[in-house]
Amino acid sequence: MNQGLSLKPEGTWGSGHSVYFCYGQAGEVQAILYEVHNTHGERHTYVMPARPDAGGVVRHEARKSFFVSPFMPMDCLYRFRILPPGDGVGVSILENDADGLLLTASFTGQRRELSDRNLLRLLLRYPLMTLKVVAGIHYEALKLLLKGVRFLDWHAARRRIDYSAPMRAEAPVTEPAE
Repeated sequence: MNQGLSLKPEGTWGSGHSVYFCYGQAGEVQAILYEVHNTHGERHTYVMPARPDAGGVVRHEARKSFFVSPFMPMDCLYRFRILPPGDGVGVSILENDADGLLLTASFTGQRRELSDRNLLRLLLRYPLMTLKVVAGIHYEALKLLLKGVRFLDWHAARRRIDYSAPMRAEAPVTEPAE
């Protein structure tokens, strides 16, 4: 059984990151796929084995493989912290460079029945959410430009669609120092 959690609705544009949970025969999470998109139509999937700790949390890290933001350098490390789907789900991503933390992104959600009623309720509660997110991203980019932050030189990914395996297959990921 496979379950996907998309942090952007499919078929929409804007910043995108999707997380897919791959389950074994007994219903346990076997692997997690982190799919990152950029505005150049490129996509990179980080394929990682799922090894939950005693609290059910899965931790991974991966070197950044292609440009996502024109303001973030390439020489970065992603740290993923995942609470796989149950009654709830949690996804946290930290992006670090040699100087420390650059970006924190997180998502939490609660399991709901997939029904027409619940979908309508979400549509009415969060109208035009994709446009709001895209507008927010561009607003923040404008603020950076007005502060004098310059675009980094973008270069195309080696392959438009690519994937990578774990950096360290068995090494645990440590929490960054506060």
